[in-house]
Amino acid sequence: MKRIGVIGGMTWESTLVYYQMLNEYVNKQLGDYHSADCLIYNVNFQDIERYQSKGRWDQVDRLLSHAAVVLEGGGAKSIVIASNTGHKVAESIQRHVKIPLLHIVDPLKEALDEAQISEVGLLGTTFTMEDPFYKDRLEAEGFRVIVPDERDRQTVNDVIFDELYKGHITETGKYAVLDIIEKLTAQGAEGIVLGNAGLGRLVKQNDLLAPVFDTAALHTKKAVDLSL
Repeated sequence: MKRIGVIGGMTWESTLVYYQMLNEYVNKQLGDYHSADCLIYNVNFQDIERYQSKGRWDQVDRLLSHAAVVLEGGGAKSIVIASNTGHKVAESIQRHVKIPLLHIVDPLKEALDEAQISEVGLLGTTFTMEDPFYKDRLEAEGFRVIVPDERDRQTVNDVIFDELYKGHITETGKYAVLDIIEKLTAQGAEGIVLGNAGLGRLVKQNDLLAPVFDTAALHTKKAVDLSL
């Protein structure tokens, strides 16, 4: 088993999801008492959020690239960023290390191709929904990406930051997100991309008719597949 390096802390709730999924997938593959060989570098999200909100992505890049270098030095053979938004600086992080960084959009594209879906609704933080770093990577492969309108984007972002990032799941937040998903499917979305690790705890496949693509689940599964 090759060691997986995890850049976590964005937030610790999302990192917990990644840690659990990595171990579950390894145990499913190998059985008995097997668990993941992984290292986690947990950054302080207070610092990350301060820089994000000011548009100081150079500083986010600096912190995450340092984490990647430390993980490589600790014997990691691959790296995953346990955050969709953190992938805004993924290409720069990759330049700081020799080991591969598994981009979160790549296993998503594979899953969409397998499901023969070309139009998707994207949910995540406002950074993930609005910034081209995520949409462009999908659209370059021929996918059409539909995002909520400005008001609904803010609603999703508020649910993520005010509830999910603080470990809270409320019925109000859940049904607000489900209403927004219904609007996306009405606009032609054939599937829904949960572009935030916490959203997978809020929205389940049995809540929807449209197929759900949980990027955290796809990302961790791919990381495990490549490590075994």
